[in-house]
This record gives sequence, C-alpha cells and structure tokens, in this order.
Amino acid sequence: MNKIAVLVTTNFSGVYFGYLDVEGDEETWVPGPSLWLQQARAIVYWAPEVHGYLGIAANGVSESCRVSPAVPRYWVQGVTSVALVTPEAAAKIEKEPWK
Repeated sequence: MNKIAVLVTTNFSGVYFGYLDVEGDEETWVPGPSLWLQQARAIVYWAPEVHGYLGIAANGVSESCRVSPAVPRYWVQGVTSVALVTPEAAAKIEKEPWK
C-alpha cells in the first residue's frame, strides 16, 4: 500500500485534504464515489492568492486560508474530484497556517 496526499471535492461543496492508502501507485488508482481519508482536514476558506483548490493542491495554503484541525479518519461521500497534492503543498497545509 502507498500513502498519497490528496485534495478531494464533493458534490456537497466540501473540499478536504488528507491521505489515502492505495494499492499500486497514484497513476493506476481510480477513486470511487466515497473514500476514507486519513489525517483529514476541511479546507474551509481559501484566499484568492492561492488560485482555487487546484492551486492549493499545487502550492498549498496561505496564512489567509482557513483549514480545520486534522481528524484521524474521515469518510468522504459524493466525491467529484481527487487531485494529487505536492509534498510542498501538503507541508504547508499541515503547518496549520490560519490566523
């Protein structure tokens, strides 16, 4: 199993960051309509300078963003997209940069 950092959107307007255990690698893994996220955080608000949720996946959050504390596991339903998160972006999200 490989652990990958992801940003997940839902049809309920949720945006979540966390880690997935996947068999194989991220190139061959296909997400389902629901999944378990480990060390999950809700992205409550992102500032314009991060350029949307794909900007968060690529570059992380800024100090103006609002990110929830992590929970050990979170069941996400209604998955509409899954973006791989860069290691640099994951580190910024985990630093809990909100004011």
